[in-house]
Amino acid sequence: MNLITSNIENLISLWRSTDPTRSTYSQGTGYNTQTVPDTQWPNKLWFTGEISRETIFSARGHISSSPIPLSVPYWHIYDTDLAQEFETAGFDVAFEQTGMSLKLNAYSQPHTSLEIIKVTDQASAGLWTSLFEQSFGYRLGGHLLLWLPDKTELLLASHKGVPVGTGIIHYSEENIAGIHAMGIIPTMRRKGFAEEMMIAMLNRADTQGTTTVTLQASNMGLGLYLKMGFKEDFSMTTYVLSDSKQPQ
Repeated sequence: MNLITSNIENLISLWRSTDPTRSTYSQGTGYNTQTVPDTQWPNKLWFTGEISRETIFSARGHISSSPIPLSVPYWHIYDTDLAQEFETAGFDVAFEQTGMSLKLNAYSQPHTSLEIIKVTDQASAGLWTSLFEQSFGYRLGGHLLLWLPDKTELLLASHKGVPVGTGIIHYSEENIAGIHAMGIIPTMRRKGFAEEMMIAMLNRADTQGTTTVTLQASNMGLGLYLKMGFKEDFSMTTYVLSDSKQPQ
């Protein structure tokens, strides 16, 4: 099993799972895009093979003409470093992450004090959206949430009835689960809830027969995930055109 490929494919699969009645998926020469109006996610352009200067400039032209701003994830899995090419093409670094994986049979999973609820209706989707925006600082349209397929679980976490945060588990292939959007709202941070939320999500994935969990860690979460036994598999840089801001 190639865990780097599985990690990236899980992430792309999640982007592709958005509302089919509103989203637009397109395939270009060397890259694909997924866009949804009236929301800041996913709205991505990603490369489908080894990247060259020409494909970067072609991507720039597509983004420049798009009515919906697009961010561009670049996975550092090739032999060449294209940072200078992105800069020359007018891209800025939006943020950097680390692709990570964990074999569940190597992890002891204790119980947690959090209550985990799956989003199943408009009310819980609205709460999820509010908590997500508080945690991450950008808007994800609530209309997207209830369209996600059965293989995707949107989870709400609470402690003694008080909302704590959000998470997504996305099952993209047999025995693989990707953890995404795991965030704790600012007022509930530094209380150990991030680790408890991750434990709860690992437990949940384990009950579905998952053997390997993947994620993309921010610098803020990297230390926690290393502590929990995740290993670093690759690095990832997300670019935006200069003078624009894009979410994860």
